[in-house]
Amino acid sequence: MAKKTFADFVILMDKFYLKKKLPNGKSISRENVSQYFAKEYKGEYANQKDQRKGLAEGGFRKLYTLWFRGIAPSIRIRPEIERPAKELRSINLIDDIDLGIPDGGTNFIAPYVITGAVKIGILADIHLPYHDLPVLKAAIKHLQKENIDVLLLNGDIFDFYKCSRYQQIPNKPSLKAELEMGRVFLRQLRQLFPTQKILFKDGNHENRLENYIINQAPALYGVESLTLSQLLEFNDLNIIHIKSHQLIQAGNLSILHGHEINAGGVNLARSIYMKVGCSALVAHNHKTSEVRFKTVQGNWHEVYTIGCLCDLYPDYAIFNQMNNGFAVVKVAADGGFKVDNLRVDGGVVVR
Repeated sequence: MAKKTFADFVILMDKFYLKKKLPNGKSISRENVSQYFAKEYKGEYANQKDQRKGLAEGGFRKLYTLWFRGIAPSIRIRPEIERPAKELRSINLIDDIDLGIPDGGTNFIAPYVITGAVKIGILADIHLPYHDLPVLKAAIKHLQKENIDVLLLNGDIFDFYKCSRYQQIPNKPSLKAELEMGRVFLRQLRQLFPTQKILFKDGNHENRLENYIINQAPALYGVESLTLSQLLEFNDLNIIHIKSHQLIQAGNLSILHGHEINAGGVNLARSIYMKVGCSALVAHNHKTSEVRFKTVQGNWHEVYTIGCLCDLYPDYAIFNQMNNGFAVVKVAADGGFKVDNLRVDGGVVVR
């Protein structure tokens, strides 16, 4: 008869462990396993000291320890050992029970992914027709010099003042005038960036239009000609429309508009990190800030908030800490990124 090996012993133990007893009928314990071990090996390893030494030499010490801790031993210590297949019982709770109700659905939207090594110019919070024209021109000229691949309009490009739920001053520009100005602006952007991909992300101010229809004229909700895409001629201008609450992912950088996470506080970038827990760039708060955090694995997360391109003295907050700004993001093929979080001061772009 061929001499038994440690591999044989491991297979035996695996086989009988689930039965919670040894072939001799005794329960699995340190003493019983020791006695069984000695008997199987005909005294070659008659005591626990010799057994442990043999197990260590065979590479099975860890598995031996797991048995006595009551942990399932089906952990392959050495891949060359073939173990008997175990029959697993699968329970499908979804099919086994009937709750009598339909699925509740989800609001999750898959992210829009900007792929490859690209340079992205990001403009946000223009708030047409309450924009700062010299500031806006300076930002666009800078992006032209940067030879960007993608132009991202990251929310609140329009103000939609007349659709606001807040008190309105009667002599402010009408919705019709705002839309006409917006169409002219988008046409000019397409001429200035003829080959670049242009993305238009909805901010909370763009949401005002749909919210107004829902609250004031629900019968018109869903009419295609009243949607933002149609009113602003996105298809004709080859502009990609990204709705609110759809994350934009550029390599390892997540890009959002701030109303989607509702963060605030003195240290804005830090507050956002506490919400998202990853590297991110966020518009909405009209303020430039940034922060870096190191994970326990030694990786760095960076969060940036960018300035606005509108008047810094809106009637709802004359005294504030807002500043003008925009960003350029360079994304590498491996997902790494570099953010230039730029300010515009007196019509001059500064870092």
